[in-house]
Formats: sequence, structure tokens, C-alpha cells
Amino acid sequence: HEMLTRIWRALKMAKAVSVSTLRSFVDEGEVTLSADTARTYLNALAEAGYLDVIEAKVEMGERRYRLKPGMMTGPLP
Repeated sequence: HEMLTRIWRALKMAKAVSVSTLRSFVDEGEVTLSADTARTYLNALAEAGYLDVIEAKVEMGERRYRLKPGMMTGPLP
């Protein structure tokens, strides 16, 4: 659950995130987020309507995502 809390905190703080920038926000000590897990979670949130995919701006070949206004629900149980 700590990992999800960190992901949502990063989404709230950052204007936009890529897989690599999300990992840099979340990774700390023994808590690490794999690139595959980050990509899967971001894509799932985008498909569920929580994130906009910003395809015009690509960071190191990665899509960037932005939390939609009013969608800061945090991790759901």
C-alpha cells in the first residue's frame, strides 16, 4: 500500500510524469518500482480515465501522463 500512496503523491505533485520520472519519485531505500509495473499502472489509470496521455511530449522515448482535474482520489482499497 505504501507504493500506491507514493505513486499517487507523485501524480499530485508533478505536472506530468513518465515511467522514469515516476520511478524517481517513488524509489526510496528498499521500496522500488519496476519500469514494467509503473508502465502497467499508468496505462491502467489512463484507461480508467484518471490520467491524460500527453503523446506530443516524449521524454526519453516514454509517454508522459498527467492527472486529470478532480481525479485525485488516491489509491482505492
